[in-house]
Amino acid sequence: MASQNGLQIYCLASPLFKEPIETYEAHMAMLDRLCDIAQMLDAKYIRCFAFVGSTDLYEKMKVEIADKLKAAAEVADESGLKLVLENEPICIVTTGRQQGDLIRLVGHRALLATWDPGNAYVSGVEKPYPDDYTYVRGLVGHMHVKDAVREDGKARIVKVGSGNIDYKGQFKALYEDGFRGTISLETHYRHPTGGRMEATRESFIALKNIVREALGLEE
Repeated sequence: MASQNGLQIYCLASPLFKEPIETYEAHMAMLDRLCDIAQMLDAKYIRCFAFVGSTDLYEKMKVEIADKLKAAAEVADESGLKLVLENEPICIVTTGRQQGDLIRLVGHRALLATWDPGNAYVSGVEKPYPDDYTYVRGLVGHMHVKDAVREDGKARIVKVGSGNIDYKGQFKALYEDGFRGTISLETHYRHPTGGRMEATRESFIALKNIVREALGLEE
């Protein structure tokens, strides 16, 4: 149906490894099915995580996590696919610094990053771009976009372009670094009166305008 309407499914937004590390074997069984689905849909990437848990555990557990992700990357690679690891506030890997470090530790061609500046900001990184992006530069296979501000020490999701994340600089840098992948607009922002549909519409229009400005494109 997607291809018949001129659409391409680029990445499966799967929950792979978005549970405690004790569920690893069950998730590896899930990965076999995800590879089948990705091939059926002609998708290139499968999104994954680095297990639910405190980010304070990263240094203690990163070798164990890397071993498990490498085994998963080998499974994806056998199917001609890639895993893209997302930095996620409820998981052990929350920032670009940890994300880049772990991907390099795994060292497998079938593991790249789903870079989410918004998640890095929610996790306490004040400048996802340029500061945190430095660590995932050259490793980004997919990207998530949402914007945020910090109020009384707590992050709040807002319309793309109205928050504290420098997306214009981020997109310019991504393009200059050779990124030609896709971007997913995440719909966590809630419009005060127009509901989710209006919130998504506003952020999508803003996102397109920011990309045009970043790349110097004409209207």
